[in-house]
Amino acid sequence: MFCNQCEQTAGGTGCTVSGVCGKQAPVSDIQDRIIYALRLLPEAF
Repeated sequence: MFCNQCEQTAGGTGCTVSGVCGKQAPVSDIQDRIIYALRLLPEAF
């Protein structure tokens, strides 16, 4: 899984088995979608 929020992986390559921080893939996916949606908000107003 590649986590856009992760600052703990070596080289910024993402985790290969499980999140270094303990986060699972579904949580990472949801957080990525929330970040994407929040970035669109300023354009909507």
